[in-house]
Amino acid sequence: MTSKRDLGPILAIAGAVVAIIAVIAGFVVIGGPGDARERRLDEMTMQRVYTAAKMAHCAFILDGAAPAEISDARAKIAEAARANPNQTACGFFTLDSDMPGAAYSRLDESHIRVCGDFRRPYDPGSNDAIERLNSSYAEFPELLAPRPAGQHCYNIQMVASKPAPT
Repeated sequence: MTSKRDLGPILAIAGAVVAIIAVIAGFVVIGGPGDARERRLDEMTMQRVYTAAKMAHCAFILDGAAPAEISDARAKIAEAARANPNQTACGFFTLDSDMPGAAYSRLDESHIRVCGDFRRPYDPGSNDAIERLNSSYAEFPELLAPRPAGQHCYNIQMVASKPAPT
């Protein structure tokens, strides 16, 4: 007489092993929750760097020189908005917030430096580059350059063209 084997426990264990391997492979391929958090925080830092550059550029257009401090840019934009209340200078600013995560300094009348602390390196050949190339960061080509993880500063040249509103 032959007995029938009960394959239920073996199939359950095999299914669990396959599921665990799939989860591990997913983390390896797309990164885990920590990786996603680092990307999100770096994008927030980059947005602050971009906003500081945009504000300085707007003040440069209004005044003809890069502002000494970001507060000077904010004041110049507010002054222009008071002079013409129907149109916000450069068309996009909320002036009440500071920009933690981005350090600003003026290098000379037409150059500024904006720094940020990044958790991940940026490589123009990576998938992150596709997102950034499709964004408005292309207004400042310096922001599209490769950078390492950690503190990184962008030296940005101010040009006399009017910045595009965002």
